Amino acid sequence: STTVSNAMMPAASIARRLQGGGWSVQGNCSIAGRCVTSANYPSQYGDHQSCTMTAVEAGTLQVEAFDTEQCCDFVVVGGLRYSGQQGPPQGVEIWPGDVFYWLRDRDGSVTRSGWKLCFAEPEANTRTSTTTTRAAGRQTIYVGCYRDTVLRDLPVWTGAEMSFDACMTSCAGYKYFGQQANRHCFCGDSYGRYGTASNCQCGTSYIGGWVNCVYEFILETTTTSMTTITNTTTTTTTTTTTTTTAPSA
Repeated sequence: STTVSNAMMPAASIARRLQGGGWSVQGNCSIAGRCVTSANYPSQYGDHQSCTMTAVEAGTLQVEAFDTEQCCDFVVVGGLRYSGQQGPPQGVEIWPGDVFYWLRDRDGSVTRSGWKLCFAEPEANTRTSTTTTRAAGRQTIYVGCYRDTVLRDLPVWTGAEMSFDACMTSCAGYKYFGQQANRHCFCGDSYGRYGTASNCQCGTSYIGGWVNCVYEFILETTTTSMTTITNTTTTTTTTTTTTTTAPSA
């Protein structure tokens, strides 16, 4: 898994909304009982799909199925990004206002059977009230695979053979960063002027020539919640959640 934090979803592009089973869903996902699933699950999900899943109850996470494209299709839970057949760990605590994300590479080239995330049945009659606070932090989301030329799409080069974290750190102060070839690192405040590509091998030692795996910096603000659970009844005392896009430094 890779740390990303709350991912930015363009609300204006998502019209479909569902609520039930302890979840509020916006986008191309479904609710089944007390579970959320990728669209069409257990059949393959479609191209260019994404969604935001917000918990409206408290409990623990049960992962019933998980199969996405390793390089490019991610579920974000608790600030960590999961793909392939490595889903979130069982038993992660969920609190009202927690936001999960389903993010797909914009090339939409490969689909899988998807995933099913559920509220686990409570193991005890009562859980005492708890307050959790998450500090703000500058993190990233994957944007997609984009072409490059000698007139660089991301104009600032910071080095070669750089790890993902080292590249991200070296591009602090910019809106976007990308990696290509043998992990050359580039930074900039815009991207995409040469169009999309489909041959990026993101996360490998050789990503591909003249293509960038592009990432965007985002900003997560503090989330605080206090909840008491008795059996399956949830009482929320306080929940405050705000997520904003990071300003350019």
